[in-house]
Amino acid sequence: MILKNKIKANFALIVGILIGSKFSVSSQLIPISYNLNNRVLINIATPHTEKIQNNFSPVHELVFMNRTQWTGLDQGPKLNGISYDFNLDENTRMGCNIYHESFGPLSSLFVAGNYVYSLNLNSSNQISGGASIRYNLNQLNTSKAFVNHPTDPLLENNHTTSFLSFNPAISYSGVIPSADIGYVFGATYHNALNIKIDKYRAFAPLQVFVLNGSIIKFLSPGFRNVSSIEGGVVYRKYSSISDDVQLYLKYNWHGKLNIRPGFRFGIVQELSIHALQMDFGFPIAKIFKFERKIIEFNYVFELPFPSSPAAFGTTHEISMSVLF
Repeated sequence: MILKNKIKANFALIVGILIGSKFSVSSQLIPISYNLNNRVLINIATPHTEKIQNNFSPVHELVFMNRTQWTGLDQGPKLNGISYDFNLDENTRMGCNIYHESFGPLSSLFVAGNYVYSLNLNSSNQISGGASIRYNLNQLNTSKAFVNHPTDPLLENNHTTSFLSFNPAISYSGVIPSADIGYVFGATYHNALNIKIDKYRAFAPLQVFVLNGSIIKFLSPGFRNVSSIEGGVVYRKYSSISDDVQLYLKYNWHGKLNIRPGFRFGIVQELSIHALQMDFGFPIAKIFKFERKIIEFNYVFELPFPSSPAAFGTTHEISMSVLF
């Protein structure tokens, strides 16, 4: 009973933060609350690095994702989504994605179309630019909010808002054949959230600037069906709030198992660790010897650091990507 009351108290506190006019938390926020297994949500212009290790060029890419965040928190953040991309030619890629995310009384539906054009600078380097146009539908369900004051405007009705956003992205990628090294660097901007409740502002417009980069070292010549080590970073800066830095180190064992430990921390408001992560990837197509397909299953476990304001419970993420 004590634990249940504590969870309710924590949830009431978060709802209070959500419907306030300012934020001071350094946790992940809607809708940028995901890990690295879906590049559409990090940088749509970034190429899929698994393509480098195969002797064919996939045309289609399909990704499914489920994420349950802060499992110890009642009505904690949950995300479900699907994305599909296809190559029109060797330079042009188009796609669409649909995601639904909920956090207590707030739920958001995102529907987006993506376009990316890649320009080959030479045989080893290319620059890619693109953008997504996204429709965002947000709903605040007051029946799930702990609001008790009789004059509170949230008690009047459930509120729905929607808007369109334009999210540009750029990426530079390439390989160094003589050193068996591949690299990817990119930047993107998200106009993420904007909710008003009558004359009251529940969420000020939330912009997120994201930088991503990774360097891959292949452990034997040729870039094909070999082991590799990849180091990477994703930096997110939330407007008027805080930032989140994600560092990881990935080991690919003969294309049959990926292990990726990592951690997140913030540096703007104060230097503090947010969470520790462990990611396991299983390239199913390699294991079962499927021809001309890349199928990978990923499971991520994230443990929030005790000093983090978001240390309510663990996070689990499951994703599957199919390239063919």
